[in-house]
Amino acid sequence: MDKSFKHWKSEHPMLFISCLLMMGAFIAYTIPVLSDPFQSATKWNRDYISLYFFTATIFVLSLLQSNKNSNYVHGLLIYVILILWGFTISIFTKQYSLLSIPYPETFIKNVRALIVEKVNQTIPHSEANAFAQAMLIGVKGTIDKSIVKAYTQLGIIHIIAISGMHLDIIYQYLAQFTKWLPRHLFFKWLEFFMLITGIWTYTFIAFASPSIVRASVFFTIYLTGQMFNLHQYTLNSIAAGILIVLLFDHASINQLGLQLSYAAVIGIHLFYPVFNNLNKMDNPILNFCWSNLSITIAAQITTMPILIYHFHQISGLVIISNFIMVPLSTVLLYALLMLLLTPNYFNLPLLIGKVIQAFMIWLNHIVSFVYQLSPYEAPMLYMTKWDALAYYIYLLLLYLWILKKQARLLFVVFLIATVHFCLKLFSLL
Repeated sequence: MDKSFKHWKSEHPMLFISCLLMMGAFIAYTIPVLSDPFQSATKWNRDYISLYFFTATIFVLSLLQSNKNSNYVHGLLIYVILILWGFTISIFTKQYSLLSIPYPETFIKNVRALIVEKVNQTIPHSEANAFAQAMLIGVKGTIDKSIVKAYTQLGIIHIIAISGMHLDIIYQYLAQFTKWLPRHLFFKWLEFFMLITGIWTYTFIAFASPSIVRASVFFTIYLTGQMFNLHQYTLNSIAAGILIVLLFDHASINQLGLQLSYAAVIGIHLFYPVFNNLNKMDNPILNFCWSNLSITIAAQITTMPILIYHFHQISGLVIISNFIMVPLSTVLLYALLMLLLTPNYFNLPLLIGKVIQAFMIWLNHIVSFVYQLSPYEAPMLYMTKWDALAYYIYLLLLYLWILKKQARLLFVVFLIATVHFCLKLFSLL
């Protein structure tokens, strides 16, 4: 039986809270008349205004708790409160973050120095050495600029930049060690702290780059829910992760990396099962290839408008390059982690380093070859923020139609598309 909207909403509270807060932030961003008076206020006055908002919120919530006659009015007031808080947070965190955490700088520098030393000893080739340091600790300054350009143009720069893919591999490594622990309560807590500590240690080793911090927050939320036997709704975890990141750095909402990473994660969560279930195969190799291709297509569907809006072009080979390079880079990262963990006995690290070095050189040759297949610049594409918003509305309605199979959803898509194109035709957008 299909779940009602109210039931689905109760399963994803953070998703709706995030949407309403973002709506308030969007109002503050797009309607300067409302936000300018608050911007001109001093920090002291802004703090008092925030206190008034907080007091009013507590007062309204206490009234709702004491009076339960109208569920509709209660729900509407809570929506209004969350939108106002989104507006308030957007205005009053322009200059400073709400929260901050200490950074263990000395410890992290020592660990990074050990990693760099081992890579230098085992991978002497300059190009491969720079590539290994970029994948492990995020140092990209010494990589050949032509290689970086090729990875960027093919849409696979996330292979070099430390991202959620890298952290997922770290997590899988740690999980292999902790799965042998007994399933008693004490050891479950021990496993939880070991995984959390390992994830955040690697995050700090990478100098807490925004992409890996977002992934670490997501894994922390996921593992916490798993520890307390809570329902694991991915969209709810994604929304909670966005909220936590924005509390620490509200300005990051404007960062392209945050927009692309969360768009890709949401696209994979929503559309990967749809594409993957279209063509089930008995052959495990073909099934793996189709699964990998489905992930690539799902991520591209939701990130394409952002790329067009910011860069006005997309690579025609982005799906092919991701299809080929992501599995190969995953193997490479596993090998690099094995190199770091291998003790210096019988020259094993040197042997592994030689294999990794040859693999990296071969990998970069493949990237350069694929990049040369498209020597001409991609055509310029233009998309306004309203076009991007309309695209995501179409995509959401089409996804709901796939789930619900209701013809009226397609009718709404065509209706919105007609209005949108009419406005474009008369240059009103």
